[in-house]
Amino acid sequence: MDTFLVLLFSIGVVAVLVTAYSEQLRHSKGVLYGAFAFHLLMFTVYYLYTANNASDSFAYYNTASTMRYGEDWGNYYGVSTYFINFLSFPLVQYLGFSYEGVMLLFSLFGFIGIFYFYLFVTEGIVHRHRLFGIDFIMLLLFLPNMHFWSVSLGKGSVVLMGMGMLFYALNNIGRRVVVLLLGGLIVFHVRSHVLLVILASSVVASIFSSKGIKGWQKLIIVAVSLAAISPVLSTFLDYAGLEEADSQEIASWQSHRTNDLSNATSGVDLENYSQPMKIFTFLFRPLFIDSPNAMGLIVSVENLFYLIFFLKCLSPTFFRYFPRSPWIVKVSFIAFLGVSIALAQISANTGIAIRQKSQVMYLFLFVFLAYADYAYQKEKKLVIGE
Repeated sequence: MDTFLVLLFSIGVVAVLVTAYSEQLRHSKGVLYGAFAFHLLMFTVYYLYTANNASDSFAYYNTASTMRYGEDWGNYYGVSTYFINFLSFPLVQYLGFSYEGVMLLFSLFGFIGIFYFYLFVTEGIVHRHRLFGIDFIMLLLFLPNMHFWSVSLGKGSVVLMGMGMLFYALNNIGRRVVVLLLGGLIVFHVRSHVLLVILASSVVASIFSSKGIKGWQKLIIVAVSLAAISPVLSTFLDYAGLEEADSQEIASWQSHRTNDLSNATSGVDLENYSQPMKIFTFLFRPLFIDSPNAMGLIVSVENLFYLIFFLKCLSPTFFRYFPRSPWIVKVSFIAFLGVSIALAQISANTGIAIRQKSQVMYLFLFVFLAYADYAYQKEKKLVIGE
């Protein structure tokens, strides 16, 4: 019964979002509702997938249902895994949600993230680029991997929501302070190291940007980012069990995390990989020949397109464009590279890599579309399709 009520609640929330942002939609409301229906389909597929495969969602639900850390909700507060337990506890203990009900609510979180990323991308792209005759941005709404790893009880759905809200707000900070703060707090609680990279990216992009950002905005962004870096770094070090940001301690923690994650059946040995190979593995594998199963083949198709788009960016036109690109493009690209490099160090498990990279691929795709806009407008060059 609770699952049905959560479903009705989710439909209502999506309807409110689509209506509230109707003036910013590039496509019809029906397309957005269709994307949500596709998201629910991926939720069903994932739910059936977990029937025969291990899933962290079981552990999260079990922690809440057995009151592993006691009866006081405050005992569950913390960052990373603890924050997901903190969100789950009242749903299970106070509202009596079943496993399916909690899963479905977290699935809504994931779609909210996709929705805000959609708004973020459409706001910054002028030309209607097409791939196979289909509007490219509409294709982004239906990327299977983005939906599949954001429909369950876990970090993926929550951090995607936070990232979507954060970057949507960064595109117009003055008018979206509440969304900015909420998105930042969510990312901080789920992946503090990712927020650390975003803060650093904002500072670097502000220093080297003159387009798309005003002088007073630069000062505020740099001041706030630098002020926030210290507590965010401290939180990350506390979570990682490190006393200070010492290179040897961080390397030891990284090695420990890599060894832990490589124990799964989809693990790959990253310890002896070069840095370029680690990053390539994180962003573009599996790639057909190393696909472990049918699902890996589906992911490989998506990865192939990512690889093609990335190679298209390795052109003189892109390198002419990037230095003069707007501030938000620089932030997105630097954050994409920074988060990818950071996560590539510990994603020894390809399954983990597939899940984690979904939170940053929208950033790369936005940069790619912004570059395609520039190439079409300034040099009459088609980077995407027809």
